[in-house]
Formats: sequence, C-alpha cells, structure tokens
Amino acid sequence: MKNMENERRGKEEREHGDGGRQGRGGSSGGPMKATALVVLLLFAVGTLAWTLSGILAPKPLYTAAQAQRTFAAQNPLDKCATPAGYTDAAWRQHMGHHPDRYAECLG
Repeated sequence: MKNMENERRGKEEREHGDGGRQGRGGSSGGPMKATALVVLLLFAVGTLAWTLSGILAPKPLYTAAQAQRTFAAQNPLDKCATPAGYTDAAWRQHMGHHPDRYAECLG
C-alpha cells in the first residue's frame, strides 16, 4: 500500500514539477504573482503622475480665442496703434514679445 502511495506522488511530481502540491492551496503564486503586482503598481504610479502633471501644469496666459480677439481688435491699416482693451504700455510690451512682426513699431 505504501509503495502505491509513493508511486502516485512520484507521478504527480513528474507531471506538475511541484511535489504534488498543485491545486492544494500550497502555492503562493511565486515570481509570477510578484511580477504582476509590480506591473500593476508601476501602472498606478504612472497614471497618478500623468494625472497630477495635467492638473498642476501651468496654464497658458492666453487662449486661442483671446489671441483671435486681439488680432481682430488691431487696426489693419496701422498695426502699431494701440487696440481697444490695451493700454499703451501693455501694447508696447506685447509688441516686444513679437519683434519680428512689430520691428517698425519698436524702433
């Protein structure tokens, strides 16, 4: 009887390579479970970092709509003239940010 039991265990070990413990709750998952946990953790940290970078990123000073309003407010005949909504100093500062476009106004 003991011989048959030993023979059965040997067969299970050869088939499963785990000493016949497969399916009996003795396996913790080993390195595969640890790798999956690390991947999941890295994914969670990456997602959190990406989300925070979007929330904490500096916002643009002007939106595209504001830029369009500025261009529409300019006098097409005199681009150096201060448009509505700007002080002379603010418009001069704005032109200073675009010297290629307003070189003749800044001279």
